[in-house]
Amino acid sequence: MSGIGTFITDAQNNQDFHFVVGSDSQGASKEPFDLWKDTFEKSINIANMKFFLY
Repeated sequence: MSGIGTFITDAQNNQDFHFVVGSDSQGASKEPFDLWKDTFEKSINIANMKFFLY
């Protein structure tokens, strides 16, 4: 486990944005990875995110 991290966004434009935070699928077979892939793809299509943290 890592320590607490931070990030700074571009305050110059002061515009709202979306991002998605993902986690390890903890998969031991193909099915959990397929579920993770489906969830990730849906988040791309719905959130209109600027970046993804994994």
